[in-house]
Amino acid sequence: MDLPSFEPAFLVLCRVLLNVIHECLKLRLEQRPAGEPSLLSIKQLVRECKEVLKGGLLMKQYYQFMLREVLDNMQKIDCNIDSFEEDLHKMLMVYFDYMQSWIQMLQQLPQASHSLKNLLEEEWNFTKEITP
Repeated sequence: MDLPSFEPAFLVLCRVLLNVIHECLKLRLEQRPAGEPSLLSIKQLVRECKEVLKGGLLMKQYYQFMLREVLDNMQKIDCNIDSFEEDLHKMLMVYFDYMQSWIQMLQQLPQASHSLKNLLEEEWNFTKEITP
């Protein structure tokens, strides 16, 4: 039928979604507070980091799934998202920094033992979920 290939347009459309999430990652990394955040603000920062990490990982999996059928070589897909994965890793390190600060702040509270244990369990489950 001599129709043009849909592959280039499909690749561009798949990449648009990945680029949007990548920009979100970059913005989140750029907007780190300059000083040490308070206990209330660090809780919100941890929540935001978790949302960005979940969204980033979901988008990476979706992107790879969509391209798996189109591209023969899986290495092409992986090398195409190196900077995205790099920023995702940076975001994970920021999340760990916030968690460390949060835990240090919670340790100073009188009722720390019970709430700290619950927090650590919850965050450990999240970390296991997002890291393969």
